[in-house]
This record gives sequence, structure tokens and C-alpha cells, in this order.
Amino acid sequence: MRRAGCLSIFVTVLFAQTAFAQTVASDTTGVRMSAAEKVVDLAETVLEWLTVERPTWSMATYPAASYSGRQGLAVGIMQAFQYNGSDSARRTTVTPTVLISTKRMFEVQIDADIYPSDKMTVSGKAEFFYLPDEYYGIGNGDKEVLTDYTIHKYSVRADVLRNIVSNLQVGLNVDVNYNRFSDYDTACTSAFDNGWCNGVGLVVRYDSRNDVVYPSRGVMATASSTVYPQGLGGNCDFVLSSVDVRRYFDLDKNRVMAVQAVWSGVSARAPFWKMPSCGGTRLGRAIPHSLKYVDRNAWLVQAEYRCPVYWRIGATAFCAAGNVFDKWNSAIVDNAHLMIGCGLRFKVLPNRNLNMRLDGGVSSRGDHAIYLNVKEAF
Repeated sequence: MRRAGCLSIFVTVLFAQTAFAQTVASDTTGVRMSAAEKVVDLAETVLEWLTVERPTWSMATYPAASYSGRQGLAVGIMQAFQYNGSDSARRTTVTPTVLISTKRMFEVQIDADIYPSDKMTVSGKAEFFYLPDEYYGIGNGDKEVLTDYTIHKYSVRADVLRNIVSNLQVGLNVDVNYNRFSDYDTACTSAFDNGWCNGVGLVVRYDSRNDVVYPSRGVMATASSTVYPQGLGGNCDFVLSSVDVRRYFDLDKNRVMAVQAVWSGVSARAPFWKMPSCGGTRLGRAIPHSLKYVDRNAWLVQAEYRCPVYWRIGATAFCAAGNVFDKWNSAIVDNAHLMIGCGLRFKVLPNRNLNMRLDGGVSSRGDHAIYLNVKEAF
């Protein structure tokens, strides 16, 4: 899910953390521990009202809130549904969300990772949003807003994969987009092209993770190439390729170290909203607008340390480096973005590692961001 969180959850987290801090400060009295336990018991009671659990599936419904520099503060409602099936490590997860924000954004989104059989994987997202937005242009230089604009976006993206040998999957991806832009400066007209932009391509994935929602060990490596020809009814004509490698290390006491390396590139000048980018809710998390830095190519490496704290609460610390660039030369590391940050995690479903996350980061280029979301960044 792009930017979904839960206000009620994080209020509960705040109270629980306060009580826990008091307990740590003085473990000589049973009174303080009792206060912490009472807060946790109350929170568990509230969360039980919002959660339905069965042997093979669980569903939680929450008032939702999210924040990013691009959308502002948004509130709405979110559901998190998980179904175990025959393999507890491959849990079908569906998260629909409806949000409205202080920047007049309206968004309806459904994220889904579905496992119809032991050999099939379907990952996808359907989305509609209306958003008054900002256009920064192309490149990696010092950025100022070139024009405001408004976008109506409808999109459906899905990867359909099948296991061919142990841990190796091959399949197709489909990406259907319709965009309508308005209210932009006429000097930037060439950047805004209304209509369809549809693509289809090939995906190859190696996946040895021990859990698809919250992996603690294993590798996932994905290579994809998607063609967006005018013959599919769109106004675009380009190829978007990417390589994404992730590795997870299981440390002691439920601590995890995760690392990721990503590259993506387009064969020609794609529309700016499909260009590779550096920053946003999953890449680096220190740049508040996911389309502030875009170009024909982008790379990013990041690492994250994850650990439990108390009750359903966890914490993370992360660092990243990335850049966007036009051509392959020494400039790919010039003026790169170095990012660092930390975050909180809250387990939505008590026996299944589906987390809400609150992340904040800063960059060497002076950017800073706060994101609320569901599921880990990578």
C-alpha cells in the first residue's frame, strides 16, 4: 500500500511506549509495571474489537491516516486481510484503503499479494486518485517547482508468476494507466500528456525468503522488462526495465538486517511519472516527493536494521544512497543522495507479521520526509 497508516494505532503506541519507559526507569516497584500492563490490556481490548481472527484467515479494520510531503495529512479507513492457505509462509494479503487529505487528495487503493496455489503468485495494485501536485522537471540538480498541476489517475498493475523450479519464478506483468492532467502552466505543456499508457512485459524472480510479508532470512531477486507501445492503445512508446535484489539476515532475538540494491531505466523519454526515481515511501524515505528526482536511470542501495521493542511495537534504523542520471558515465555518482533515518513498527494482526510503519529520514541534499505506510519498505 502506498501511504496507509492508522492514527488509533499510533496513539496506542505512544501510550504504550510512555508506560514502558516508566517501567524501565524504575523496576523496583510493581505499580509502574502494573500501569504498563493496564495500558496494554486496554489497547488489546480495543484492537480485538477491530480484528476478526480465524484459524486460516484474519481481518482487521481501522480508521486510517497517512502523511507524506506530496499528499499532506490524509484520513480514511483501511482493512487488512490475510489468508494462510496451505503454506503459512506465503500468506495472501489484501489491503484496501480509502483516504482524503489536507491537500485535497482523494485516493482509493487495493494492494494484493495472492497465492492461488503453491506454484502461482499474483501481486498487484489497483488505484484511483485525484491530487493537486507539483512538477519538478527532469534531472538531479537543485530542484524548484516548475508548475503546479492536478492529476486524475486510474491504474491497475499485476505480476503473474509461476514456479518453474525450486524458488525460481517466471511470468508476465501488465500495467494499465489512464491519466488526466489539468491546471498546469502552459510553459510545461510538453510534460503533460493525457490518456492511456499501457504496458506488458516479462518478469523473472528468484525467491528464497522464509516469509513473504516479513522475511527474516533468504534472498529475493527480480528482473523485469515492460514494453509500453502505442499499439496497446496508449500515447507512450518506451521500455522500462529494472533489477531489484534483496537479502535478509536473521540475527539473534528476532532482530533482522535487510539490504536492497535497485536499478531501473527507460529506453527513451518516458512520461515523467513513469521515469525511474530516487526517493519516496519505499526508496530511501528521506525525499518527500517520489517524483522530485526522476531521469532515464536510477539506482539505490539501502540497509535496514529491525528489532522488537515492546508488546506489538518494533523499531528500525536505516540508511541509503541513490541517484538519478541520464547516461552511463562517471556522473552516476555525482551529487548522490545519502540518506539516514529511523522508524516505528506496529503489528496489525497479533499472530501475523503485518506491520504499520512510521518512518522519518533526512538526506545530504537537505531533503527530509515522514511517511506512514503498511508493510515493510522492502
